[in-house]
Amino acid sequence: MLWHCIVEAEMKVHSNHTYPSLDFCGFASRQLQKFKHGKITGKPHQPIAHMALVLVTCLSTGLTLSACQTSASNSNPNSPATSQADATPQENPAEAGAREFIGTISKGQQAYQLENRTFTSKIDDLGIGETKSNDSYEYQISLSDETKAQVTATAKKPGLKSYTAGIFVVGQKGNELTIRILCRTDKPSQTPPKMPTLSEGQAKNPQCPTDSSEVI
Repeated sequence: MLWHCIVEAEMKVHSNHTYPSLDFCGFASRQLQKFKHGKITGKPHQPIAHMALVLVTCLSTGLTLSACQTSASNSNPNSPATSQADATPQENPAEAGAREFIGTISKGQQAYQLENRTFTSKIDDLGIGETKSNDSYEYQISLSDETKAQVTATAKKPGLKSYTAGIFVVGQKGNELTIRILCRTDKPSQTPPKMPTLSEGQAKNPQCPTDSSEVI
């Protein structure tokens, strides 16, 4: 359970966007098991430094393990997480599933970048299970450079909204952070929103493009 708490704290340290930890626990557990057994490659001091930082954060902020407690009998890391606050009764079930899965992909990209100091263009590299492209949505990752990644959920049917997640690396070299944002078209569209942008100035807050809005 402590490993789950550590990853929850790490992701909060490296992101100014909050999100529930339950849907990340399965992925976190697998990735940290790899780390414990020496299956994660890269500069050896980086994972150790991250874990030390996060452990201190976990203890100093009083984070509890209750949010991550789930049993194998009622939890499936490949299943969509419990609906979030923005999932209203009017939300189309296909849209809700797309929102949950693209959110999982973008969180996986954050964790992957923290471990490997790069993003990946392959969903399979994120350890989140099978790609869930289906009759309603197509999922894709696009990399323009080493500082940002775009994840899209493109609607295949009229009447559905499309999604784009932007994941960014910000901060000075050696002290980088990853931040993300999830955007949804304001109206049904079979074209996903364009890549989100970062605001000017020191804040560097991600912003959704025109004709789309941020969702959690």
